[in-house]
Amino acid sequence: MAEYLSEPKPDDWPDLDSSHTFNLKPKHRIVRIYASEGQHKTFWNQSRHWGPTIARFDHHPEGPAQVHEDHSVWYGALEVDDRNGDPTGLSTSVAERFQDSRTLPIADSTMSLVICQVAQNVLLLDVESVWLSQAGGNSAIAAGPRDASRAWAREIHEKYPDIDGVVWKSSVYPPGRAVVLWDTSEPVFAITSLLNRTLPMLRSNLIPVANHLGYQIAWSPVSGL
Repeated sequence: MAEYLSEPKPDDWPDLDSSHTFNLKPKHRIVRIYASEGQHKTFWNQSRHWGPTIARFDHHPEGPAQVHEDHSVWYGALEVDDRNGDPTGLSTSVAERFQDSRTLPIADSTMSLVICQVAQNVLLLDVESVWLSQAGGNSAIAAGPRDASRAWAREIHEKYPDIDGVVWKSSVYPPGRAVVLWDTSEPVFAITSLLNRTLPMLRSNLIPVANHLGYQIAWSPVSGL
């Protein structure tokens, strides 16, 4: 039986301490797949003000999606999980970005993958920590209906103004962890990325990832097959 995520009750939530948070540091590498060309073109370090979308931890005000100048999100995946040292970022980013179609568009030159770092410490709420139990939540915050998670995201953002986002275990690739940064501006990132290439340029790296995940590979951007 699937777990149900109750309505958030921030008045009952604990004050935060180090057991509840994750410090994203300049040493950490983050992997992100994004639209580098096309109608929704963006830059690798550019946050999205449009929302809320169907993304899990959009904290934009509830209602029809629109531009909110004071709310923005930037999603990525930790390249290496500090808990066990395993490189999981490529698999996590592919799994998260293409989870609905379960197809990697390897020939799509409008999509790029970046590996980057922050330029300063960023404080994230770790929803794998004891905080989740103390706040009356459960694993559905990362694996259940996304609209329920967005309700929690709005309250987390309101309750903890010093929190810069959330880190969570990927529901589609449990070995990896995903992150969302809230209301950041471009200077939060290092000036240059460590790697930034279109998906076709990384095909030798990404094809094994797709096979590992059991995802299909779209060999042609025209046929979509």
